[in-house]
Amino acid sequence: MAYRLGQWYLYDKEKGFRSTKLIAPAFIPAFSRNITLHKDSKNDTIFLTANPSGTIYKLGVENEKVKLLGVEKVAGFINAIQVNNDTLKVHRKESSFEWINGKPKTLVASTNISDIVVDNQGNTWYSSLTNGLLVGQNHEQIQKIFIPEIKNNDHVTVTTGFGNNVMLGSKGGYLCEINPRTLKVVWEYLLPEDLGTINLVHPINKNLLLVSTSVGTYLLQHDEKILKPFFAFIIKNYVVDSQRLIVSSATGLYSFPFLAPYGFKTTGKILSLNEWNDWWHQYKEGFNKDDKYSFFWYLQRSRSLALTLEKKLFVSFMDGVYTFDNDGPKPLFYQGARIYANSMVAVKDKLYIGTLNNGLLVKDGAITKKITTSEGLFSNVIVKLKQENGFLWIIQDKGVQILDLQNDRIANNIELPQEMGGNIYDVTTWEGTALLTTSEGLYKIQLRPSKRYSSLNSILRVVVVNQKDSLLTTSASLKHYQNDLQFNLSVPWYSQSNSLYFKYRLRGAANSDQWFTTQPGERLVRFVSLMPGSYTFESYAVVAGFQEKNPVLFNFSIAKPWWQSPIFFAFILFVTGIGFYAIYRMRFQQVLQLEQVRRTISSDLHDEIGSTISSINIYSELAKSEKQNEVYLKLIQENTRDVIGKLDDLVWSINPKNDSMNQLLARMQSFAEPVLTGAGVHPHFSIEEDVMKQELSLEKKRNLYLSFKELVNNVVKHSGGKNCHISMAFQNNKIILTVIDDGVGINVAAITKERSGMYNLKVRAESMGSTFLVEGTDRIGTKATLAVPIR
Repeated sequence: MAYRLGQWYLYDKEKGFRSTKLIAPAFIPAFSRNITLHKDSKNDTIFLTANPSGTIYKLGVENEKVKLLGVEKVAGFINAIQVNNDTLKVHRKESSFEWINGKPKTLVASTNISDIVVDNQGNTWYSSLTNGLLVGQNHEQIQKIFIPEIKNNDHVTVTTGFGNNVMLGSKGGYLCEINPRTLKVVWEYLLPEDLGTINLVHPINKNLLLVSTSVGTYLLQHDEKILKPFFAFIIKNYVVDSQRLIVSSATGLYSFPFLAPYGFKTTGKILSLNEWNDWWHQYKEGFNKDDKYSFFWYLQRSRSLALTLEKKLFVSFMDGVYTFDNDGPKPLFYQGARIYANSMVAVKDKLYIGTLNNGLLVKDGAITKKITTSEGLFSNVIVKLKQENGFLWIIQDKGVQILDLQNDRIANNIELPQEMGGNIYDVTTWEGTALLTTSEGLYKIQLRPSKRYSSLNSILRVVVVNQKDSLLTTSASLKHYQNDLQFNLSVPWYSQSNSLYFKYRLRGAANSDQWFTTQPGERLVRFVSLMPGSYTFESYAVVAGFQEKNPVLFNFSIAKPWWQSPIFFAFILFVTGIGFYAIYRMRFQQVLQLEQVRRTISSDLHDEIGSTISSINIYSELAKSEKQNEVYLKLIQENTRDVIGKLDDLVWSINPKNDSMNQLLARMQSFAEPVLTGAGVHPHFSIEEDVMKQELSLEKKRNLYLSFKELVNNVVKHSGGKNCHISMAFQNNKIILTVIDDGVGINVAAITKERSGMYNLKVRAESMGSTFLVEGTDRIGTKATLAVPIR
């Protein structure tokens, strides 16, 4: 509905915006002046106020027309109207009041409220023209209460049910019984000053209380208010059987009788662990009735204990949780590891174990399941457990939660005080209400689902990459170097900032199932040096016992660097394969060359040296048979020198020490000089420097040397010259060997295979892929050229 300058309008999605008329029994002058249509309505009634007359008009819609339903006259200027639960509240300049049956009831005086807004949590926000911004917080489920009898410098540390009332114990030793409905003290008792803080109160019967303090444990007669010592140590945890009190403490594990007459002095016995186990099973079976007035003591510090309905006793020692059965004491294990517990609670035959850092373990017979942060716990560090009326209170280092024992699920929809676990002492419940004792005071809590639970919704404001680039989307694909991410979280929730924190994890990373928590009030989560891969950031806001229903999710991936890409790996594999193939081919060629050298050596040994040795053998036989044997002896001597020379050349050519070009040239020169000089031929050597830098294979080196020897021998045997010019040059990747003499020359056309020297030179040249050229005539000198490629 809208109004402007005397004209009325209606709007809805189906028919749109349209003009209409006002149906009124009489003309209303105030409508033409200072009037306001208020946004709050009551059912189908809309409120219009007119100032300064202070008139409230009630309007409705009938047959597409605005109809006046009623008029209320209010004295004073009207700022705002608030409709809440069918109640009309009117805020004037002078005061605010509630309209009840046509009569005002003053609520607040002199606030001058101009507007009201109710947020999603149920908090009411007021704008005041005189007092600024005001807020009325919604505490319909949590109420901080005060017991006037408890002094300001004292606070409650213990609470427990006592009949229809609740018994409270304080740090200052004050013990009182209150009516939980009226919170009135109906009975009180102050312990002697030197007994310290009350740590535990347990009703044994209607008139007898077990009271443990920071210096010892006592029995208190309620009605008579008589306090007497029971035992001189502090109780950490206890269970009560029909006849005995089983106690865990820093000094050991105890069993005390309840059947002894009040004030009767019991006798004690110290037991080993196995003796304790035997005594316990005798006690369960009722075989040790003679010990009903004795107490038993196992000297091992214990943290907690629990007793199931079937009388299975579980005790948490420093080295783990033990159970006592017919085969002796046995440690409990979960997934192969010992269980270490701060607190344990037995509910019928089911055992709940609050571990040091492994969450809550639920042992039901042979089956043990784990409840951790993945199932909704604030933290895996559990400080204390307490069962109260179908709920298990789980006090953790990060706060307190409630486990519904019917389905073993966290009740996240019940609002609880925003306290850390170390500040919470005790809790007791009655009729759907809990009384929680903390270092900050007493809280009265309504144990019902909160309307505010659904309004807890956090948001991811921005993701900062490498401390400079901002991402505002719900997912991202990043480069390999964009691996420093900061998540900025926020949650529209009105509370103390240090009471709200975030539970988060990074799926896809190492330990992706492990949950972490921010510090209270912290809103930033950062991950640095992330490895390439696909990730999902997941977080929940946690406050006031709530954990929001739906998490914040951010999917992102970090690409691998190019040197880790599949294409690069394929390229590396390809290059590696080519390399291995090249090495294989090279090795194969080396083997072939070695085989060729072996065959050549074998051929040389057989053809040259073998034939020469055969000749020596023949000459020797002839020398024996004939008297004139000097000729044969001379031939034997020459052939022997020939064999020695050939063997020397063969050994030299295959020796790896002689692989360098310097060694080859030195060998050639050391052969040529004495041979030529002895024949009256003067040798001349010319070697270019570039030749020294080259390398030849074993086969080419050998063939080049043998060819050189053949050429030199030809000069000595056939040239008849006086000079021999030997030169080596490097041209066009070839070593050019030139041998020139100034002798009688040679007729190249007359060279035939019968001249084995020249024929062998051509064969060797072909085997090296070389060219061999002889130039000259039968009247002038001869020039022989051998061009050997180095590759």
